[in-house]
Amino acid sequence: MANFHVIDGGMQDLFTTTGLPVVHAKFLGKELLSWQELFSGFEELYAITYSVGVKQVEAVMQYFQHGEVIIGSPSQIHSLPAQIFAKQQYDIGYFSRNKALQERVRDGSFRFYVTNGCHAKIYLLKGNGDKRRVITSSANFSACAWDGSQEENYTYMDEPEAFDYYYDIFEGIRLDSSDEIGIDAKDISEDGKNLDDLPVVKRIIQSNAAVVIHDVPDNDEREYIIQTTAEAKKWAKRLDEAGIAASKENILTIDPKNVTKMKQVMKEEHNKKVMKLVMNPELLVDYRQKSVTFADKVLDLQPEAEAVTSDIENVIQYMQGTHDFTGDTAELRATYWKIMIYMFSAPFIAPLRYSYREIAPANSVGRPFPMYMVLRGPKNGGKSSIIKTIQCLMCGKPLAKLPPSVVSPKTFSEYLVQIKGCPILIDDITNYRFKYLKDIVKNEDILLRERILNHGCYILTTNEAEKVDADVAKRVILFNIRNQLTDDAATKMDRSLHRLQKKMGTALYRKYLNYMIPKVENLMDVLQNDSVDNPEWTPDIFSLSSQTLLDIFKEYGITPPEELRHYEWSDFMGEAIKADKAVNIIRQAYAIAPQIFSVMRDKDLLLLDLSKANLSPKDIDSLKNELPVATTYTCVGSTLPIQLSSIAEYAGIDFRKDDSWLSKLHQWFRGK
Repeated sequence: MANFHVIDGGMQDLFTTTGLPVVHAKFLGKELLSWQELFSGFEELYAITYSVGVKQVEAVMQYFQHGEVIIGSPSQIHSLPAQIFAKQQYDIGYFSRNKALQERVRDGSFRFYVTNGCHAKIYLLKGNGDKRRVITSSANFSACAWDGSQEENYTYMDEPEAFDYYYDIFEGIRLDSSDEIGIDAKDISEDGKNLDDLPVVKRIIQSNAAVVIHDVPDNDEREYIIQTTAEAKKWAKRLDEAGIAASKENILTIDPKNVTKMKQVMKEEHNKKVMKLVMNPELLVDYRQKSVTFADKVLDLQPEAEAVTSDIENVIQYMQGTHDFTGDTAELRATYWKIMIYMFSAPFIAPLRYSYREIAPANSVGRPFPMYMVLRGPKNGGKSSIIKTIQCLMCGKPLAKLPPSVVSPKTFSEYLVQIKGCPILIDDITNYRFKYLKDIVKNEDILLRERILNHGCYILTTNEAEKVDADVAKRVILFNIRNQLTDDAATKMDRSLHRLQKKMGTALYRKYLNYMIPKVENLMDVLQNDSVDNPEWTPDIFSLSSQTLLDIFKEYGITPPEELRHYEWSDFMGEAIKADKAVNIIRQAYAIAPQIFSVMRDKDLLLLDLSKANLSPKDIDSLKNELPVATTYTCVGSTLPIQLSSIAEYAGIDFRKDDSWLSKLHQWFRGK
């Protein structure tokens, strides 16, 4: 706590260069207090903060009958016009999504302002009679600043004189340079329709006069500020295209005509984006409200039992249709169920990736929560069909797929922030496009930097991909689908498949979402607090997702198919899954021509003679690049050394010599 005395003070001096308004305080001691103890016992709160956490504001406001908060400037130096627009856009969107605070605004007990000229952190508390408190601090109005998790300083004064001095400052800022966020606050739409809701623009429109921004930075300073804020770059472009520029005296004037022009610019910008991008509805989870919206409609997360049962029966019927495929159909059904488990979890991937970033090793943020799945295999393998069918279960219809041409680093970055929550299909990727995948899957910085908590997931199918780079394999789910339908069988199934998809509803998925939301919210808390002591623990969204489906089947008295079981991360991203294609090549080669393998048990080696193996160049490339890490050695000439014990475990083969009379005859001719 501190005694209080003003030196050369006064609100009028706060923004002058003739002297600094310095408060002379006396140190009286240190106390250990929680923020609840520091803020409780008063009726009114008046705060100025540089940045804000809406949840913390909501929590603090529970202690007060009335409150007013001013959010300060995004810049500690001059106010760049584009940055003012960007900051106010963010603040209004942030506030508009908090129902509790909006209700307080509605009943008049809370007011929220944004300003373009303050960096202070001051909290003024007013109680009955003369009870007053001033808190000055380095702490912004956010949870992490007040929970003791980061270094901050906190000073409080209980003298009424201190309150009066700082309240004059608060009043001056509120009246002279602040704009209020009102009861009707909504996110500013990209097409500029509600640009009038931006506080600084509202002031221009209501007064029907120009707003003058003084001390616009010079070119060097302007470039620095723009580079530090991504949103400011967008606003700088909009201001420029609207013909809004500073004068030679570094004064910027914005009048109502400029606002109209900006709306036109934003609408054109939005229309261009709509024309360029394939638009998909948004699938968004609100963890606070425990609700989900799809295409701006709130989903009923308490579906009727009959509808859930019908969806379960329909999806089981779909899976049973795989019996007409070639190869191991049980393996195919297991892969289909895993695709469903992943796609159902799509809206949870983004927030989990973001929550994991603080405890993840470098370059490993996305590994437990992959946002990409690659399905590799021949045509008529049902790859596109299963994806569209699961989209029907999730969204009531197949979603528009993206063309293969988007698979390039420059083009794909636009979709990263446009598609929200949905699992999107990119079909039939060629080898030419597949080579770009390495750069795409490693480009997650923009999502973390911009705090994109609702980006989509992407399922890429390919008939051609020869090999998967190691940097790609560790970041994506890779399933090899070896099964096929004949063209005749595929044509016959088209009509019945369409009928089945039309019968599918979204009840099963809505039930799944209802059960998953609290589980995912708990997992995010664990990640954010790093609260698991076991160093070997890893987060597992696939375990949660598969178990939730099993629990729903059980709840409705339906026995899950054998291929739907409790899966874990290793069943999606483990070494055996990534190496599946190469290991299968080993199995087939050994079954057909065991003589091309030589066993050296004393050295734990299996030698594969590639010169005698009847393998395609693609298969040889897969063996050299995709075998499990623990099994591989450097290829020597045409001989590929493989660790015997490891490959025996992965392939399920003991690699003993064939004792059949044909094998013995072959060895006799070879002189063995």
